[in-house]
Amino acid sequence: MRKRILVLALTGLALATAASAKGPALGVSSGPQGVLAPSGKLKYVAMGARGGATVVRAIRLRDHNTIRSHTIPGRFGIAVITFDGTRGGVSADGETLVLPSLDRGETTRFAVVSTRTLHLTKVITLDGLFTYDAISPDGRILYLIEYLSDTNYR
Repeated sequence: MRKRILVLALTGLALATAASAKGPALGVSSGPQGVLAPSGKLKYVAMGARGGATVVRAIRLRDHNTIRSHTIPGRFGIAVITFDGTRGGVSADGETLVLPSLDRGETTRFAVVSTRTLHLTKVITLDGLFTYDAISPDGRILYLIEYLSDTNYR
């Protein structure tokens, strides 16, 4: 089985596709597990809040204190990218966090968050079912996988 990975430029929404070999593209996690920052000193978590919002927190691993917190509209979580539960969504430069929507339907949404402020920079909405695959080192390109059915990737 082959899948096509959607490449989404976060600055300008230019779209391109590239073929890829079979591999896992999984779901979304909400809760305290979070995803590590490239420095290894912080983790980012996304947890549900009242009114269908999400609280995004930056937690210092040394003492487990929350150093930044911000509530964004919508239900988002941390991307789970492997079958062993590995999480992703932080660019290698540590500036950008991408959170997939917890809601599944006719469209898929991704929240793009600045790690400096934890404020929402943009929400990307795409027709169809997409999952997070990767983010470029500078946080400018988002790689996605589109599912046409349970067994058919595009």
